[in-house]
Amino acid sequence: MRMLLWSGILSLVVACAGSGPRVRDVTELAPPVNVRLADGPSRPCNIVWQASPDEKRPDFAGYNIYISDNSLILAPVKNLPQPVLAGKIHEYLYSADVGEGAKFVHVRSRNAKGDISLPSLPEIEIRGN
Repeated sequence: MRMLLWSGILSLVVACAGSGPRVRDVTELAPPVNVRLADGPSRPCNIVWQASPDEKRPDFAGYNIYISDNSLILAPVKNLPQPVLAGKIHEYLYSADVGEGAKFVHVRSRNAKGDISLPSLPEIEIRGN
């Protein structure tokens, strides 16, 4: 009975592991570095970063830019908002109105399979009015 329970749990874990992007550790897919606001907090603002050390690899596809009303650093991958997909570029012009609140931004590297890196640190914050 116990063996049957464990095999059922293992089957569920294996089935769930195949759905959606997988987060790779820094030895497999490093995030971009030095993510910052180039123009300060004014709108529009230019989000810039230095390339991931893995950008020269043939399976490197680009970057995912995540922007949210809440911090995303500890969010599970399944709870991340739809990213802005960028190729092998190192900037993104953000022009949306932030209003009275703030937006939180981090960037992740992406490979050709759709796997993503850990988030860039620190997460940056775009303040509203």
